[in-house]
Amino acid sequence: MANLLLDKAIKELGFENGDLHDVADTPQSLTGDDWLNKSDWLKSANIAGADKVLFIEDNPVVVFAHCDDHEIKDKFNSIWCLSRPRLLFLESPGELSIIDLAQAPIDPDSDKRTLKYLEQTSEYLEKLQKYNYENIEAGKVFSDARFGDLSKRADYALINDLKEVKTELLSVCL
Repeated sequence: MANLLLDKAIKELGFENGDLHDVADTPQSLTGDDWLNKSDWLKSANIAGADKVLFIEDNPVVVFAHCDDHEIKDKFNSIWCLSRPRLLFLESPGELSIIDLAQAPIDPDSDKRTLKYLEQTSEYLEKLQKYNYENIEAGKVFSDARFGDLSKRADYALINDLKEVKTELLSVCL
C-alpha cells in the first residue's frame, strides 16, 4: 500500500528534521548509544506493524503506520501496546488520522467508531500544522484539552492492574 498521505505528513510537518527512524527487526542504521536506546523500541514497533517512529531525547513519541479500513482497531491496539509513544499517525485508504495513544484499547468486537480521533483528513495538511514536529518536540501539542490524562496508556494500565492484583493477594493472604 502506498503511504501517500503519511509520507506527505512526515515531510510537510517537519518530522524528517527530527530523530525519525524506519522500524526493523535489526535496525542497521543505529550504533552505540542510539542502538542501546532505540533498537528495542524499533523492533517492538516493527512487530506492532508500524512504519516509522519519531524519538525525542531517545523517547518514542510519535508512531507512523498504515492499514486497511478493516484493520484500524487491531492496528491501534497493537501500537497502543508499545505504551510510551503518545501519538499515532495512521493512514487508511484515502484518509490520515491522528490518534492519541493514551486512550484505552478498543474491544475487537466493537465498532471502530469507538476510537477517538484527534484529527482525520483526506485533504491538504494545513489543518494538521498544529501537530508539526516543533510543536510536538516542545510539548505544545499535549497541552490541548482534547488530550486526556495518561491513565489509559498501556504502561499505566499495567501498573494499575498489578496494584489491584497485589491488593487482592494481600486480602486473601491476611
